[in-house]
Amino acid sequence: MRPERLVNPDTFASLILYFKSLETPGSPLLPTTWIFDSIQAALQGQAGSAVFDLVLTWSFTVAMIFVITWISGATYFTGYSKAQTTAGRLFPFRGGRSRERTYILNHLSGAVRAFTVKEIKTFFRDQTQWPQIFLIIALIVIYLYNFSVLPLDKSPIKTVYLQNIFSFLNMGLATFVLTAVAARFVYPAVSIEGEAFWIVRSSPVKIRTLLWIKFCVYYVPLLLLTEILIIVSNILLHVTPFMMVLSVTTVFFMVPGIVSMGVGFGAAYPDFQSENPAQSVTSFGGLLFMIICAGFIATVIVLEAGPVYTVFMAGFRGVSLSVLQWIWLVVSFSLVLLLCILAVIVPMRWGERCLSRND
Repeated sequence: MRPERLVNPDTFASLILYFKSLETPGSPLLPTTWIFDSIQAALQGQAGSAVFDLVLTWSFTVAMIFVITWISGATYFTGYSKAQTTAGRLFPFRGGRSRERTYILNHLSGAVRAFTVKEIKTFFRDQTQWPQIFLIIALIVIYLYNFSVLPLDKSPIKTVYLQNIFSFLNMGLATFVLTAVAARFVYPAVSIEGEAFWIVRSSPVKIRTLLWIKFCVYYVPLLLLTEILIIVSNILLHVTPFMMVLSVTTVFFMVPGIVSMGVGFGAAYPDFQSENPAQSVTSFGGLLFMIICAGFIATVIVLEAGPVYTVFMAGFRGVSLSVLQWIWLVVSFSLVLLLCILAVIVPMRWGERCLSRND
């Protein structure tokens, strides 16, 4: 769990003791011990011991076959029967009418509200989609744990530099994680309609509205996911208030662009014949989406790197920025804002045109 401790000379003794414990023989009741003893006896020319251990191994194998056959015979029919019927809800809803359950969306028009509710229900009814929420939770825990165990105090570089450098680079890392999550959930959002997409086309909802519905459904949870990663990791790094505000604001403007590209590229390269929406991620459109998102993230990081370093060093030295530095700062952040706006608008319009042309 702590691989960075392997390079610490103070822990060499415990490491050697750990490797020494690996030489301890296993229990004589385990099949792995029988196999090892049979090989060792054969190499030493002890035929009787080798045959005895082999007989133990094969007899255990035959016995386990009979045990597994008995268990499958007792449980297979029940499991097969339940697999052919609709399973009950894990958390049954005991509420009133459907209108009361969707009161948050009541300010939308009827068709838009219906498609929004349909999108949410489709996500949670698809057993290939919602279980991966647990994987995302595990990803968040591992991501934040890695920041909590960084040995910043043992680095020859001053901690104040490392904290802010890691915080700045963390924006790119968090948005890369967001891109991977968006490739799994957002990009297949159009393809998940499947062969029933003609029903969507015959509805009174335009393609543009449909794409923006999918954008809004995925935008809010992905924004919360990315902001949690940024804020908590910055707290663990003890960054300056400037870096905290900068990273939170930058991610806030980058998330809509990545989600928009996921919806737009998914609409431009739909795969309505795929049985598993995850397969569409490995297509040409999914690969192109990942490449464009990586370029988008790298461009934002490069545009902000120079001005952020200038502001940080000016605050560290206690000096004010010059006029040219202020102009550089305003131009760089203006370009970042413009790039984020284009990343939202252009992919959605392109995806709308491509999806309309494929009808």
